[in-house]
Amino acid sequence: MLQRLVTNIYATIKGFFDPSVMDGRVNPVRLALATRVYWIQSRIFRIPDRFGFISAGPPRLQVEESAIFVFLVFVVSQMVFYGAITVFLASLMDDRPVKSIAVMLCLLTIGVVGVIWLSLCLSSRRDPGYVWEDWKARTE
Repeated sequence: MLQRLVTNIYATIKGFFDPSVMDGRVNPVRLALATRVYWIQSRIFRIPDRFGFISAGPPRLQVEESAIFVFLVFVVSQMVFYGAITVFLASLMDDRPVKSIAVMLCLLTIGVVGVIWLSLCLSSRRDPGYVWEDWKARTE
């Protein structure tokens, strides 16, 4: 059971790092992640489509946005982890301003999330007539 779990996790992570478009089809792992994140942001958090991290479609756009979203989650988790270590080590020193360090780290994290969110919201890829250069529709 543990071996099967590890194998499935490995296959999912490996599939996520495959190219966005393979043989005229979008990456199914990224599309599944984008679909789930979109469902959570629109149904649970009630975020309007134009302000969300993942848009309503097309699938090619959702695949690209899911990669950016995973990068954002990774960056924020690293910032929180190293920020907590920094605040802890600063609290061990008697004359360091721990509160100001914590506030600056929070502002830095919020700023990074804000810049990435703005770049997603203002991206020309969300325009209705955007043409994907590497996209070749399947013809069957």
